[in-house]
Amino acid sequence: MKSLDPIVQLLGICLIGAFIVGKIAHRIKVPKVTGFIVLGIFLGPSCVHLIDEEIGHHLDYFSDIALGLILFNIGGEFHKELLKKIGWKMVRYGLAYCFLVSTIVMSLCFILSLSIGMELQNTIFFSVFLGIVAMTAAPPTTLLVINEYDSRGILTDHIIVILALGTVLAIVLSQFSIIVFEFLGILQGTSGPVWLEMLWLGWSIVGSVIIGTTLGLGLSYLEQREKSSSEILLAVVCVILLGVSLSFYLHLEPLLVSFFLGFSLVNFSHSGAEIHKNIKGVGLSMYALFFIFAGSHIDLRDVSTIGLYGLIYAGTRTLGVYLGAIFAGKFLKRKDINGSLLGLGLLSHAGAALGIVAKLDGVDSPVVISTVKAVVSSIFVFEIIGPILLRYALIKSREIKVANILGDVSTGTHLQITEMVRNFLENTGLVERPHLRDTDRITSLVQRKVYAIEASANFSEVVKYIDSHHFPIYPVVDKDFKYEGLVDLAELKNVMFDQYLSRFVNARDLVSMRYFLLEDARLQDSVGMFSESKLDTLPVINLESGKLVGFISYKEVVIALGKEPDPQFIL
Repeated sequence: MKSLDPIVQLLGICLIGAFIVGKIAHRIKVPKVTGFIVLGIFLGPSCVHLIDEEIGHHLDYFSDIALGLILFNIGGEFHKELLKKIGWKMVRYGLAYCFLVSTIVMSLCFILSLSIGMELQNTIFFSVFLGIVAMTAAPPTTLLVINEYDSRGILTDHIIVILALGTVLAIVLSQFSIIVFEFLGILQGTSGPVWLEMLWLGWSIVGSVIIGTTLGLGLSYLEQREKSSSEILLAVVCVILLGVSLSFYLHLEPLLVSFFLGFSLVNFSHSGAEIHKNIKGVGLSMYALFFIFAGSHIDLRDVSTIGLYGLIYAGTRTLGVYLGAIFAGKFLKRKDINGSLLGLGLLSHAGAALGIVAKLDGVDSPVVISTVKAVVSSIFVFEIIGPILLRYALIKSREIKVANILGDVSTGTHLQITEMVRNFLENTGLVERPHLRDTDRITSLVQRKVYAIEASANFSEVVKYIDSHHFPIYPVVDKDFKYEGLVDLAELKNVMFDQYLSRFVNARDLVSMRYFLLEDARLQDSVGMFSESKLDTLPVINLESGKLVGFISYKEVVIALGKEPDPQFIL
């Protein structure tokens, strides 16, 4: 009997583990990225050792595909709506941030590395190269957290712009610095004449823009002729893979090719924004594998995992990113952006940084080894705390919808086991499905797509949730999903005009109506509750647990009873 390939088995374990960890992360209110990385550490040499170094090399192509999808998504974020908002002011802030971060990290690394006895020439390379790499945030981590919580606002827009600027600048400047250090004799590389290396550098940048834009144009043309959305999504994935392959053979930067591919598709095609939105979900499994494999490279058994140089870089970059975001706002007199929150949101550091230091593989030098190890080892720190701090920054800036930060409260489907069995029997024809008029209970009419506001949500969160969702009623539940009542919109309006009072009000304080129906209520009895409440939709509660399980509309009840709806309920 043919045995299953161990790589296939491993991928299955990783994907199942990613699904479970994602649910747990959502439940305990931490970003999924952090959960994926922790899962990678568990599956790696630190614990069960399912992913070793040899298997990791075989799976490198998954990382390349994931990075291509991620940079495609970043490029796609620069659609006409964002481009209208960017302007020179936002770009100038991004450039100032990158300059300040690099300057702070270079200066601190130079002082600290000299103080521990590193030679002057090596200190110059160590500090300059790390200063350049430090300006990059982690496109994979940052974008996945932003997409997970559907964050929107001025802070989110600045983060996306800095992601793009920092990545492009770091790629170009790092390549340029390698050429300069080889010319000065500080590095002993295998490169040719300086003029030839500069030509290759120019080609890698210009060629990446040309190839990425050309592929985007081709996709835009295909999109206009192809009507099937599934075929278009498949074409997008295939073209992204083609871009990564062409980058290898044409000596281009795959990150830049993917970025301009996404940018050109969104802006050349009428449906580009919709395609970009759909492709985000397609790459989720790839993103999960990317972070799991990244976590598997961290060996907690090695006491020198971080090391002295890693500590220097982790500390200086943390300080540089935080202060750089604050000082950039002060120098440019930007009072509309919270620099401290922006600094916290940009601490994640992987993907692009690892791709940049990989360019040093052909250079055999002790200082290069120290530089690479400093970046690689610091990833553990930044990728664990970075997503959590980014989530905190987005919540504090009020750019995450309440529905996306209240865990399972905002959305969910709660079916009883007995109901699931009944649905199966009815759907397979083993049991005849009862006609609505043949039953006197509301159970079969309940819509079990649940939404609610957590009782502890503050006034601002409640307002933002109601503003972004248009539901007939807004139920309030506690952390265990037990129903507490309905938000009184009249009371909400009264509090809204009292700025002092609104600071002390939460969702529980806005409850004044506690109408509901029990899950096994009779149809005829429910009509009376609709008449009493004057509502066209009522929440449905489980008798034993007191939890919100769904909603039922007045129109469905009266139709099931064979009556004509009362006009006062037809809204």
